[in-house]
Amino acid sequence: MVRGAYLAVILGILLLAASMSSCTTATDNNNPATATAQAERSVQLATQMANKLQTTNEVRFAYVTATAEAFQTLLDATRLWPVAYEDTFDEERGDWPVGVEEGELAKIEWHIRDGKYQWKANANSGFVWWTLPEADSVGNFYLAADVQQIDGPPDGEAGLVFRSDADRSYYNFAINNEGNYSLYFHSPEGWEALIDWVPSNHVISSETNRLAVIAQGDRLLFFSNDHFLVEWNDTRLHAGEAGLIIGLSYAGEQGTWEFDNFELRAPKGDEIEAARLVTDP
Repeated sequence: MVRGAYLAVILGILLLAASMSSCTTATDNNNPATATAQAERSVQLATQMANKLQTTNEVRFAYVTATAEAFQTLLDATRLWPVAYEDTFDEERGDWPVGVEEGELAKIEWHIRDGKYQWKANANSGFVWWTLPEADSVGNFYLAADVQQIDGPPDGEAGLVFRSDADRSYYNFAINNEGNYSLYFHSPEGWEALIDWVPSNHVISSETNRLAVIAQGDRLLFFSNDHFLVEWNDTRLHAGEAGLIIGLSYAGEQGTWEFDNFELRAPKGDEIEAARLVTDP
């Protein structure tokens, strides 16, 4: 794509140069020497602009490559942090809710079978519903899970909830089957959209997506399928529990989701500093 755009710019400049040369030739009584000089200067200008464009694209490509490598290094480093909690859902361990629960907002069914944590929901109104396993509160962490919506409306959501505290405040990182992701903050005062449903090629509709969050103090980094999505800084919550979340928008909607390979890792102090250096200038 970059090379195609580069060649297109050259072609456009040359065509413009040819047009300018034709006009100049007419006003100079069709002097061949003048036309030749104009054409040569136009070609020189096109070459200079093309060289600058190529250099800019090379620098940009090098920067993107270096950034991608840095984030991959960060992911690799945080995946070596000590495990705070993990569950492959190969068996029912009693850490997650199972069975049926019906409330004012929705009816939810949970099952752990075939190596998956399956949720089914029938909405009485628009809602989100989250669950937390029996795990300790953490501040800095690597959190990840496999997420897939099996059926239901395309804008049904599912993802990760983290830094959930006793006041029912938390962050919600979710995706939907329209290929979008979002980040919301919830507090007793209500919802705040930090990132309100942004499309990404790294969110694959109707497939399993590996979502991940890395939290280091106020700094939050978000990934899908090992690809960096976005960074966000927020000072309101510094620690809390982590879990899973789903949601539907309207009464009468139904959906089914599956989660797998839930993983929560928390670092030691020196490991936080080492990981931070990976992406800090």
